Amino acid sequence: MVPLGSGAGATPEVLAGSSPASLGWRLAFIDAVLKVCLVLGGIVCVPSVILAVRAGHLPVAIGDTLAIAAIAVLYRHKRLGYRIRAGATNIVLYLLGLMLLLFIGPISEVYLLGFSLMVTLTFGLRAGMVSAGLNALTLVAAGYLGAMAPTMVLPIWVDSSSTWIIVSLNFVMVNVALVLAIGMVLGNLELGVQRIATARASLQRSEALLEMGSRVARFGAWSVAVPGLELTWSRETREVHEVEDDQVPTVDTWLAFYVPEDRARLRAAIERCVTDGTPFDLELEIITARGRRRAVQAIGEPLRQERGDEVIVAIQGAFQDITERQAAERARKATNETLLEQAALLDKAQDAIMVYALDGCVRYVNAHAAMLYGWNLDSVLGSNVSELGVARDSEVLASARQAVLRDGIWTGELEHSRGDGVALLVEGRWSLLRHADGIPSGILAIHTDITERKRLELQSLRAQRLESIGTLAGGIAHDLNNVLTPLLTSIAFLREGETDVEKVEDLEVLDACARRGADMVRQLLTFARGGVEGRRAPIQLGPIVQDVGKLVRDTFPKNIAAVIETDRTTWPVSANSTQMHQLLVNLCVNARDAMPDGGTLTVVVEHVVLDEVYAGMNIDAKPGPYVLLRVEDTGVGMSKAIQDRIYEPFFTTKGVGKGTGLGLSTCHALVRSHGGFIHLYSEVGRGSRFQIYLPAEVHATVADDVSIDASCLPRGNGELILVVDDEASIRTVTGRTLERYGYTVLLACHGAEAVSLYAQHGGTIALTLTDMSMPVMDGRTTISALRALDPDARIVGSSGMDGHDKVIAALGVGVDDFVPKPYTAESLLRVIRTVIDARGGRQPLQGATSRSSDPCSAARATSAAVRSTRGSPSHPSASRR
Repeated sequence: MVPLGSGAGATPEVLAGSSPASLGWRLAFIDAVLKVCLVLGGIVCVPSVILAVRAGHLPVAIGDTLAIAAIAVLYRHKRLGYRIRAGATNIVLYLLGLMLLLFIGPISEVYLLGFSLMVTLTFGLRAGMVSAGLNALTLVAAGYLGAMAPTMVLPIWVDSSSTWIIVSLNFVMVNVALVLAIGMVLGNLELGVQRIATARASLQRSEALLEMGSRVARFGAWSVAVPGLELTWSRETREVHEVEDDQVPTVDTWLAFYVPEDRARLRAAIERCVTDGTPFDLELEIITARGRRRAVQAIGEPLRQERGDEVIVAIQGAFQDITERQAAERARKATNETLLEQAALLDKAQDAIMVYALDGCVRYVNAHAAMLYGWNLDSVLGSNVSELGVARDSEVLASARQAVLRDGIWTGELEHSRGDGVALLVEGRWSLLRHADGIPSGILAIHTDITERKRLELQSLRAQRLESIGTLAGGIAHDLNNVLTPLLTSIAFLREGETDVEKVEDLEVLDACARRGADMVRQLLTFARGGVEGRRAPIQLGPIVQDVGKLVRDTFPKNIAAVIETDRTTWPVSANSTQMHQLLVNLCVNARDAMPDGGTLTVVVEHVVLDEVYAGMNIDAKPGPYVLLRVEDTGVGMSKAIQDRIYEPFFTTKGVGKGTGLGLSTCHALVRSHGGFIHLYSEVGRGSRFQIYLPAEVHATVADDVSIDASCLPRGNGELILVVDDEASIRTVTGRTLERYGYTVLLACHGAEAVSLYAQHGGTIALTLTDMSMPVMDGRTTISALRALDPDARIVGSSGMDGHDKVIAALGVGVDDFVPKPYTAESLLRVIRTVIDARGGRQPLQGATSRSSDPCSAARATSAAVRSTRGSPSHPSASRR
């Protein structure tokens, strides 16, 4: 029950199921009915009572008097409540109608009709139908009494019972129809009133929320009437301008709040909106009534009248204080700029840096990490770190994660894999990241690629191990010589005068074994001392190669074909002829053992000049003149693991009793002791090639005569060359060489970067020099991508894996030429110049043999050009003389 007042001090109760809105008008209605009945009844009651007394209807006079008295009581006592007052009023009407019906006749049925309608209006349709039923029962009862007890009926009833029935039926019909009509209309009205009340309440709540939101967001409203330019502000707009409520602002005073440069903008915007209805949204600056500067946003749009001409009658809009928002945006912008600067610094770092959440979601990856692992940044961010597949040992990774969660930091080495499957060894430094409240939020992982450093460390350890083994071997050889010397002497003494054949044979076996041991000791000493023993003098390697070639043809199996190429006028080297003979024999024997089913053994000697470009690609090389001794076989080849150990003493892949493991280690020691170096290339199933470079003993003037004059090399004319190589040293040396000879250079560390640079500069790039083996995007894919961007692109391939298959692969994707690593400046410049000048069409693959016709051709004719590889383009592209 919800109390609603209908007057001063009144607290009538609410009808069950009635809404406050529907009850309100009923309270007013019952008050009005009682008041009207009291006024009119007072006027009618006196003459009615007098007439009734004169006519002998005393009960009617008493009934009228009691009815007026009851109405007066109900009107006066409003605290009785709605139910009592309305119910009592309806009872009075019913009793009055019943009394008049009995004493006056059927004409008094109008009182019963009024009673039924009054019940419908005060209590609703259902109660109205009940009252109509009560009226029908009343008429039936009255008719029954008139028929059964005629003596009780007054004279007015004696007319006819049929008339009574007709009148009663019509009365009931009209009564029910009116009750239904009024009830349904009243119900719909109540429903409409209820909906209006609900909508009003909802509107009030919305207005309250809007007012609260406007107050919190400092968001106000305004309108300008047209014509007249009458300005209306909401309370929030006043508060932003800091204007008192009693001040009435005008458009001019409003515009005066704005700084001069913004005042003109707002005035022009309002004029356009009034003229052609153009809405506006401006960010402006005001000076409030208290002198404070505030940043505001003013939004306006036209309000048109609903007539057909749609005349603009006002401009209305919103107004918001955005001072704090602009300050926050400036702070956010400054923060973003700081973060971008920090990210740029992180991208320049040479470490792989990444941040991922505790659930493994990758949040940040710097550019070097993407390059190191061959990732695409867009695909990596947001993925799970376990899905990247970089860790080769999941147990080590899990242990590191547990350690960083427990201790907050972890440092160690991890075995990772790049996207192309290449193994990496990284040094990891992990730190636990925390929120401001100290709760762990993620892990910062910094990885340094130490693969190359470990390789160099292994090389250093291998060199130290060889040195230690050499020292040990020297001591052992000395002791063995002391043991073998008396044996050999005693065998010779025992054999003198011995006539027993069996004993002589035994002594010969002992002598052979002892001498074999002496030979092994001699090789050990050669390895241990680095071949420093023996007199050295300038010698030609050509005759030694010819002698060994004859030995090979006479002693090697007939299914091994020997190809000997030498020029007896090659440059001399300072060496011991016996050691050089031993070096070449060891290499040839090693080649023979690698071809059990036969093959081709090729021995070539020639002289070459190595330049800075070639030396920059080989750690053991120095620029200058060299004699190159090349021993090549078509045997079983060697894996990378075997290649790493071939120079270790006693390491052999031959069967038991078939090798000592000292042959190649002795060769390595001899070459190093002569100031040279060995370059090995081998492919499993295709053979091996040993290239021995020995410093040539030539006079400086001779070397200058045969060296290519820098001014005679083909130069560029400012053409832009794109150099693509994952080795920083090769990129740097090649780039400087090309710039020195008149070219402009762009550098890319992998194929993806090269494609991006070509897309930006493709119209100006004259030629692309690309490595064939790179991370992220290899050479074949890079060449295909460049061809897709520019079918006429000039491309030269290059590779340190200088097998014949590399040339075939390069040809398969359409390169213009191929230059194997390590290459010289001469071979590189000639190839590039030839490809650039070939504008009439693609030239056939020429490798390093390409020449350019220029004024220096006579000078170059004094020396052999880079020779053809004869089906094997892996031949070193140093300039051969």
